[in-house]
Amino acid sequence: KLKKILMLDALPYSLGLEGSDGRFEVVLPRNTKTPVKSTRRFFTSRDFQPALTIDMFEGEDDVARNNHWIGYHNLIIPRGKHYLAGERSMNVVFEITSEGILIVKGEVPDEELTCCEMDDSEDSARMFRMSILLVTLIILYITLKMSTSNERDL
Repeated sequence: KLKKILMLDALPYSLGLEGSDGRFEVVLPRNTKTPVKSTRRFFTSRDFQPALTIDMFEGEDDVARNNHWIGYHNLIIPRGKHYLAGERSMNVVFEITSEGILIVKGEVPDEELTCCEMDDSEDSARMFRMSILLVTLIILYITLKMSTSNERDL
């Protein structure tokens, strides 16, 4: 007899971000079991760069823009002396909780900058509102078409 069953959730696609060269930098590979937390270090690509912009994607293509765009976040680099390209680094942390919430943080040594939490329920609510808006627009279009066709017949 089977006494215990443990079901684990896994990522259907790789999660990552767009590097400065446009390539897809995988942070969490496909089939990674959740909950999970992974950190990657990235360096500034311009002199005196004030922030690190993270464009997040899910997919398997080597080119970031060919994957599904999830969102973007700006991580402010703490002020201090002026840094040239490649001199300042930031750890980008991708974490998926057991509830399926994606948390992305930027960490600088001795400092932490939290930028976002993404929840599937937020996406579902937004999609629901968009579908109601679309249905309303279709009904309005049909009503206007019918009223203009009736006026022509008179």
